[in-house]
Amino acid sequence: MGLIDVGIRLMDNVDKDIRRIGQRLGFMPLSWRQVVMGNPAKDGLLWRIPDPDVAMANSLIRIQAIIVSEHERAIVLKDGRIADHEILYPGLYDIRRTMEVRGQIEIIWTTTTEFQIRWGVPDVLTRDRVSVGASGFCLATIVAPEAFLTSVAGNAQVYTKENLAAFTRSDIGSLLRDLMARKTVMEFQLARDEFIYAAREKLDPIFARWGLEFRGLTIENQRIPEEFRQAAQARVKIQMEKEAELEGAQADVSLAQLEAQRRIYLAQAEATEHYVIGNAEVEKMRRQLSIDMDPLKLMTAEAMRIAAANPSQGSLVDGRIQIMGQLSGVLNAPSPTEIPPVNPSVALGPTTIAASASSTVQASEPMTREKIESILDKLDERFANGEISEQTYLQMHDKWQKKLNQLP
Repeated sequence: MGLIDVGIRLMDNVDKDIRRIGQRLGFMPLSWRQVVMGNPAKDGLLWRIPDPDVAMANSLIRIQAIIVSEHERAIVLKDGRIADHEILYPGLYDIRRTMEVRGQIEIIWTTTTEFQIRWGVPDVLTRDRVSVGASGFCLATIVAPEAFLTSVAGNAQVYTKENLAAFTRSDIGSLLRDLMARKTVMEFQLARDEFIYAAREKLDPIFARWGLEFRGLTIENQRIPEEFRQAAQARVKIQMEKEAELEGAQADVSLAQLEAQRRIYLAQAEATEHYVIGNAEVEKMRRQLSIDMDPLKLMTAEAMRIAAANPSQGSLVDGRIQIMGQLSGVLNAPSPTEIPPVNPSVALGPTTIAASASSTVQASEPMTREKIESILDKLDERFANGEISEQTYLQMHDKWQKKLNQLP
């Protein structure tokens, strides 16, 4: 048996406003929300028609259409029985043909909004024999209107939240009392989430049997002896202090790790810097030697330039002249390539050294114009790259230019 069998037909319900629907249809459809606005006593979880207390709903003969609003469902009963496919979802329904159907027709609205069910346990002994109490509310909604009608509301004209709280008080209270008795007073105070989770596991099947969906439990008040309350507060305070100390220790460890990592990175950067600078200095000296330049003489010339550029008061008596003379002696000394090798078989007297040097110079390969020009080119390149100072460049350039000019 379907809706057509009981004389109910779904109509086009484009407009949301009841007055506009009435103007379009030429009559006002019956709406539970509209009835509640004029008669608040009809508000609740369930309302059925015909209702002798509502003028426009005391008989289905006077009703031409009904509206099931959002967050509502409606059940159609024929001769007190619910048939398949007789749940009305939000929409506008024409019921003018219901009177042509033999039998008694009833229409029952239910809400699908979430509501609260008050609960309270005044006095229960915990596992450690302490008398406690608690109160709060459960959150629920109607998800199976047929089960709610048959298991809870029955033949009520209007069924309210107060009626439901009275109906469920015994079952909810006894279940929560049993859970509280299984815990110590400290567990009941501190392990609230575990208590709520256990209550949910127990209440879910009971609420489903009533056609409801259990959506949560809230504890508003706990009646606990003052000495246990103070003990719980002290315990929580100690626990918070320990957690703060642990977090502080973890922060110190993290800072130490970051500092160690920073030092490692600095050491790596310093080592890399020394390696790069060392390679650059080695390469610089290698190039200086390749163009017959003595690195020691270059550094000596640079020291003389710095000393000359930064004279001090009383420079005539501070030994600067003697220092400059010694540095000049280093510059005028022969380079390593110009010092002749010494024959170890000959005595090292002054005459022997002079003779050996003379023979070595005569035996050495004479400097050609091409070789000197190559040295001058390399000298220009070094000066252009900023590897030698201008003074050193001029000295070396003048030296080799003179040698070049002396060649035939």
